[in-house]
Amino acid sequence: MGAIPKAEGHPGNDPAMGGMGGKEAIKRLIDIDPKVRAIVSSGYSNDPVMSEYKDYGFRGVVPKPYSIEELAQTLHKVMDGE
Repeated sequence: MGAIPKAEGHPGNDPAMGGMGGKEAIKRLIDIDPKVRAIVSSGYSNDPVMSEYKDYGFRGVVPKPYSIEELAQTLHKVMDGE
């Protein structure tokens, strides 16, 4: 499997993901493993991926800023298949 190319100049790119945005990342993750359990997190509440996260393939959502308790609760729900 090759490296995922960097999507330069795209708003929402995360340097931790090689500059790729979440929508592109989840598409590629689903290609690798259709049962992937991924959570989206953003500080942009008006981003459609935050309100319609399941339509994009995410299993959970945690708006920023969040507490460790909020993250833990979402992680447990996603890992338990809720």
